[in-house]
Amino acid sequence: MNLKDLAGNFNVDKLKDMGNDALEKAKEVGRNIAENAKEEIGNAVDGLKDLGNKASDAASGLKDKAADAAAQAKERVADATATAKEKIADATNNLPGMAVNEADDGKTDPALVKERTATLNNNPRNTDQ
Repeated sequence: MNLKDLAGNFNVDKLKDMGNDALEKAKEVGRNIAENAKEEIGNAVDGLKDLGNKASDAASGLKDKAADAAAQAKERVADATATAKEKIADATNNLPGMAVNEADDGKTDPALVKERTATLNNNPRNTDQ
């Protein structure tokens, strides 16, 4: 067969129809690919949103735990401060040398005052006058 015979066997309209069919099929495949990609991207975005929500929930939980820990620490400090104040008050009332609320029941006399003044080396000298 020569080229002329071959060209005669093919109908140009038939070739156009085949080309148009191929073009439509390519368009359809492109649309399907685009739809599938859009769906996959939507699924990925939804997954990221879920991860973001979970991270937000976890952060909120950590914030609550931190606030609880801070409140507990504050309470412990307040308890320790109150206990320390009680111990200091108890010491100033009961320990020898610090008991400011203990009276000597009138045992102090002028001789004891002079003795204490002399012990502290805080007495006026007769020669200074």
